[in-house]
This record gives sequence, C-alpha cells and structure tokens, in this order.
Amino acid sequence: MKRIYVNDQNEKSTSIEAMQAQAVYQKVVDFMQRVEEIRENPLHKSGEMLSKEDAVWGLNAGLNLRHSEPDGMYNDFYIDSSFVSLPLTVNDSVSMNDIAAAYSEIESSAGDILNEAPFQDKAIKFTFIEIGSDANQNLVLKCTTIVGERGEDPEPPFNYGDDWRYGNNYGMCDDPTYIEDAGDQICNFINANRYLYVQDEGKIVFYTNPVTIDIILANQVTEFLNPNDPFPADNDRDYLMFYVTEANCDECNLWNDWSCIEYDDMNFYYFGTTNVIYNKIPYLPQYWPDVQNKTFLHLGELNGTNGIDVNGIFYIHQIIEIRYATRWVIEK
Repeated sequence: MKRIYVNDQNEKSTSIEAMQAQAVYQKVVDFMQRVEEIRENPLHKSGEMLSKEDAVWGLNAGLNLRHSEPDGMYNDFYIDSSFVSLPLTVNDSVSMNDIAAAYSEIESSAGDILNEAPFQDKAIKFTFIEIGSDANQNLVLKCTTIVGERGEDPEPPFNYGDDWRYGNNYGMCDDPTYIEDAGDQICNFINANRYLYVQDEGKIVFYTNPVTIDIILANQVTEFLNPNDPFPADNDRDYLMFYVTEANCDECNLWNDWSCIEYDDMNFYYFGTTNVIYNKIPYLPQYWPDVQNKTFLHLGELNGTNGIDVNGIFYIHQIIEIRYATRWVIEK
C-alpha cells in the first residue's frame, strides 16, 4: 500500500491527514474503476446514482489525475472551454452511465484543446469542471482546459527598462505599441513561477475540489495593505497590489505621476501580488471560506483598470478568475 500525505501550501501532513489522503486517493481510484467498467461495457446499466456534487467531484479528480500536469513548468498558456449536458432526476441525481459518457466527452474535448494549442512542447495543466446550470432536470457542465507550453526556468521578473503602464493594454512606458500592460506581465510571471511553490519531484500529485474566485480588488481588504509602508496613503506602494488614487496626492496628475510602473516597482507588485495569492487569500476564511487552506493553481488575469469614486480617479489591479484546489501528494 502506498503511503500518502496531503500537502497544501507545501506543509507536511500529520498522520491524521495521511489517513485522510489515503481515503481520498482510493475514492478517486474507485470512481475511475466504475467509469472504466461502464466504458468497456456500454450496454450494461449499472443502476448507480450519484448526487450532482459527487459527480462533479469525481469527474474533476479522475480526469485530472489521469490527464493533467498541474505542477509543470510553463511559460505560456492556451485556454478554451466546452460544455457537457447530463440528465438530472427529480432528486438532482445523475446516473453513473451518464457520468461515464460525460467523462468520455470531456476527455475528448480536452484532447482536442490540447491539439489546438499553438505550442510544440505542451501539456494539459488542468481541466476545471464546474456546474454551469442545473435547470429543467438538465445538468450543464462547463469544462475549461488550460494547456501550458513547457518552458525553461524564467529569468528574474523585471530588470532595468522593464517599465510598464499599469493597465488597459497601454504598453510600455516608452513604447505604447505593445498590446499588453503591467498587469499582464505580472500575471504571466506568477503563472510561470508557480512550480517554485509546489516542488514534489518523484511523487504523484493530484488535486480535488477546485474553486474559482471571480474577482478580487487590490484594495479590497485591509490585510492587503503593505505592512512595511513607512508613509501610508501616499500612493507609493500603499498596498501589496497596485492601487493609486487622486485622494492620496495633492495637486498631482495621476497619469503623469503614477500610470507608469517602473521596473523596481514592477518587482514589488509581482512579489506583493504573489504574497496575496499564496499567503493571504487561502488564509482569510472570513472573506474567502471556499479556498481556505487550498493551493493556488492558476491566475486567469491580473486586470489593470481605472475608475472614479467620491475621492476622484483611481488606477487599480484586480485579480480575475483565480483558481485554487486541495493538493494531495502520494509518495511512490
């Protein structure tokens, strides 16, 4: 029997967690065995029913155990989605036969997306399966597959001259022709450097219970304030993520003075946003209970945008569609 332990945020498990991990791994294996039995004998009606929640759990865990490489080293991503429908009973249950059919369809769609990705050396990072709708006795699953381009260890984030406008695809500070911005650059490095935080070479890793948070603002909670800021509320690194406002500067021109993020500040906000993702969001259950103690998987977008409130114009970075899951590690 394999000895298994759970590793969320790279912390060693206790013996109780190891027992739980063994049970979870066996649950995934059992689910996939039942799927394979039906796929090998499609005319057999198993009669087994699962709740829609258990069906989604099994599809996520089983598919990604077999077909994803979530902890790989990637330097670019290709993302696409597909939809699968399953009939629901009046008790919101799904037959195991329909679940097996849905698994085959999702597996095929994920393979198509992998083939479509414009990379030479590539792998499926993860396929997120979530309930899109469940009306009229019809369960619609949205299946989002992230394909990564395998890449070498990236260089340190930002060097002299890597100065970018905060957002809105405004480009580099001295070259507006780039259709990217500071948020894009920071997001790319956060995803590319994720492997640094999940090193378990030679072990089997799998994930369960993926969760997506749609939007998180740089100034959303006080815990995002920069704890080492000597002069608060002056727009100079006030938060771990980028946020500046006219309310914090007298007689300033926000565009001229704060729209360009120079390379040293790019590094500050890269590490600050990384801190928020790994050390803040999963440990602030009063705000995000669904991701408590889960492991970061993928950042969809770090959106740089502008707005106006009672205090005037502001520029801000906001996390869009960030994904976490429970991470399990099996020692071979």
